[in-house]
Amino acid sequence: MLFDSLSGRHFLVAVAIILSSVALSTQPVFSQGEEETEESHQDVMEGQNPFQELLNSLNWTKGPNRVPIELIATLDLPEGLRSIASADTQKLQKFVGNNTSEAELLTVAPEVWGDWFILFSWDDCGYVKDEDRDELDGDTLLKSMRENQEADNKRRKAAGLPTLTIDSWAVPPRYNEKSNHLEWATRLKTDSGEAVINYQTRVLGRNGVMSVILVCPTEELGALSQRTNELLKSFSYSSGEKYAEYKKGDKVAQYTLAGLVTGGGIAVLAKAGLLQKFWKVLIIPILAAGAFLKRIFGGKAKSK
Repeated sequence: MLFDSLSGRHFLVAVAIILSSVALSTQPVFSQGEEETEESHQDVMEGQNPFQELLNSLNWTKGPNRVPIELIATLDLPEGLRSIASADTQKLQKFVGNNTSEAELLTVAPEVWGDWFILFSWDDCGYVKDEDRDELDGDTLLKSMRENQEADNKRRKAAGLPTLTIDSWAVPPRYNEKSNHLEWATRLKTDSGEAVINYQTRVLGRNGVMSVILVCPTEELGALSQRTNELLKSFSYSSGEKYAEYKKGDKVAQYTLAGLVTGGGIAVLAKAGLLQKFWKVLIIPILAAGAFLKRIFGGKAKSK
């Protein structure tokens, strides 16, 4: 949600909605331009900060370390970064008001909490064929994404949530055939006029797709997207899960690369009459964190 109240303090949040293909998750950072309230200031002075308490309660794994992403994949965590597994990832998301499902598997963040993180979520949609890899037309895909967002805004209005507008590409869709990575980034605006950028990567596998979402301030996108790409060089699917291990008879997704970008799974579920049931896993809220926590922690939060 955009305006959230947690323990008497108001967080001004920029919420970026990403329409993914058929399943994936949620995540947070906090936005710019928020006024610190007298009540929240008093809580900090008294050492009562629920967010810090939550961070300290989570079971962090610090790098350098090789961390499992369930039984699906592994990731080499470098020094300076830390991670939490699925249960704690979902706990963190629920705390900041995000919708969650069992799809959220891993969160990677700086060892000292800052203003960015990376969320890994799993979609067991099946093998996504990349036959349309040379047909990813940015203008056409952006038009489709805007249409999907307009449809979702009706649902958001009915639920009393703020609407979102997809402005333009920050990074047009591109596919690396060697690594089977699909990436893109969109600029979005909230109904209050705040700009948000979401950097998305989909790592194709034999039985589904790993969603990797970088949540960060817009001014840090360049450096942090490079850091994310470096981190993903160590991502490895487990034996039997690799894209190249596909065999005839395996489950095949009902959409291709373009569907991953535009939210093609929505059309599939709508036709099956299941959209209402599954909208929470189709639509991924990403919260961007801002001035309030920066004032509390000086831009950082003490690690566990």
